[in-house]
Amino acid sequence: MKIRITFKSPDGVSDGINDAVNKNFDDQDVSQHERDDLRDEYYGIVSKFVKYGEYVTIEIDTATGVAVVVPT
Repeated sequence: MKIRITFKSPDGVSDGINDAVNKNFDDQDVSQHERDDLRDEYYGIVSKFVKYGEYVTIEIDTATGVAVVVPT
């Protein structure tokens, strides 16, 4: 059986992207403008899996024990 669960987190996606950019580029000389461009790029990538910037659906296959994020 497959179970679909949808999570809503208004700040989760933006917080995750901001944390990733800040963590990965803190030690480098990257301007705020470049960081903003990186955030926009990453939002574009994640938008395949996140609807309206806050909804994520996970499908769990109980027979195989595999969970996947369902593309929007």
